[in-house]
Amino acid sequence: MSNTVFNRGRRTFLLGTGSVAVALPFLRMFGQNVAEAQAQRPTRLVVIMNPQGLESPQFFPSTTGSNYTLTPVLQPLAAHRDRITILKGVENRARASVFAANGHNAAARTLFTAMPFATMMNADGTVHSQSQQGGSAEHSGRSWGPSFDQVLAAHLRGQTPVDSMALRIGGPGVGEYELFFSGTEGATSPVAADHDPAVAFARLAGFVDTSSDGGSTNDIASKLRTRRGAILGSVAPALARLRKEAPKEDREILELHETYLESLSERYGQGGSAGGEACRPAVLAGGYDPAQHANDYRTAPDHIENVVMAFACDITRVATIQFTQYHNPRFPWLNASIPGSWATWHDLIHANSSNDQSRRLAVMTWYASQVARLLDRLAETPDGAGGSLLDNTLVVWMTEFSNASTHLTNGLPTVIAGGGGGHRGGQHLDLGGRSTNDLFSTILTMCGRPTERFGLQRSHRGDPLNQGLISGLT
Repeated sequence: MSNTVFNRGRRTFLLGTGSVAVALPFLRMFGQNVAEAQAQRPTRLVVIMNPQGLESPQFFPSTTGSNYTLTPVLQPLAAHRDRITILKGVENRARASVFAANGHNAAARTLFTAMPFATMMNADGTVHSQSQQGGSAEHSGRSWGPSFDQVLAAHLRGQTPVDSMALRIGGPGVGEYELFFSGTEGATSPVAADHDPAVAFARLAGFVDTSSDGGSTNDIASKLRTRRGAILGSVAPALARLRKEAPKEDREILELHETYLESLSERYGQGGSAGGEACRPAVLAGGYDPAQHANDYRTAPDHIENVVMAFACDITRVATIQFTQYHNPRFPWLNASIPGSWATWHDLIHANSSNDQSRRLAVMTWYASQVARLLDRLAETPDGAGGSLLDNTLVVWMTEFSNASTHLTNGLPTVIAGGGGGHRGGQHLDLGGRSTNDLFSTILTMCGRPTERFGLQRSHRGDPLNQGLISGLT
């Protein structure tokens, strides 16, 4: 989850009747956000990242435009061909201004932030020169700026109970792959994430089960429905009393918030949603240890169910899914004899031997199948705003390398899916070297947060990294 799991104002507000007056400034802002949100279909965002690249020659179709043929790696996405855009020629240019870091640290921390490490930046937002950065490879701290998903989460703050949700598949640790940062330029923090789907479910539900056996998701959901109704019911009388005494402008905000609380009460107390029957507790398979990589094939579907629940119930509109294992995963469920003759998956990737290509492709096709699973579930789930969740969601699937054996960050394999933000899909576009800065500015604008420039403005050489919004996605 994001560092602020529940918006501070709403959390204070729900703690008890005595905090209602204190929360009035928040309610004023929140009321405006709710009114704006009700006037349009909300666009949701999911960012999915797998490490160690995607075998670029086997990933990209041979032709661009709409008459392309999906490669074998992308065949799992065939059912959604008309809803996806494959992007070729996307460059992580911020990474080129990072010298004092190893290839994995540098590619990971700049991937979604388009920013160097904070230790490499001047107070005015310019990056140190190569000589200033020095030759150390120990720079592995926070990014100077937030990742684009957190920029959107901050923009949407107050419209949903949870700002964003961050999920990890493969265990809690990320090593060199800290990808997502919240905050502002010069003051960021890594986004806290859940690797256990059951814990993520409990956080989304606003209730953490403390019983000795942990409880099933159905038990937790049942307790949640009871507890939510009690909490919201206890707040309503306090709101009514305060409304009689509040100034006119505050009474209007309080009335709007009462209406919103009524919708929450129905949503959580009766299992329904403003969107209808699609808002229901996720059903998780469970019964495994999510900290063990060997269970990734079970963790991924459960995390996807949490995303679907969160979106269907409008608990949050921003989610990230990160596959964390990059050094020595074995992918035993694929029966691909990984890592073959090499000591680790990392060694296999760096060797880039043709003898191991089938192993690499098996893993990359599996990643594609998990993206397809998410698209399937979003497509078959009705959205309260109309259509399906996929109709109103942008899914961004990226990796940090176009060639993992050489740590190349030019031509990053990228897929955009869904109908959120007016995305049209059904195409393969060659962006010819456009930066991730421009891509993320475009995605943020499509999601309702107009953005002209994102990330590092100029490289260490002084050349601009932002050229403007990318055409062709809408």
